[in-house]
Amino acid sequence: MKAIVIHEFGGRDKFIPAEVPTLEPGDGEVLIKVRAAGVNRVDWKIREGMLAGRVDREVTAG
Repeated sequence: MKAIVIHEFGGRDKFIPAEVPTLEPGDGEVLIKVRAAGVNRVDWKIREGMLAGRVDREVTAG
């Protein structure tokens, strides 16, 4: 599946388009197809490192 990944703090140039494996849902889970997504103020502040030390940067979304 297509994804945007971020490996380090910084500006928009740190967004990297990537092909990642599609996760298989487990028991009691569902797989949802996302058609659109957005970025809010907290998201870009985390990306730029403004909240470093307050937010775990290893958090990932499937």
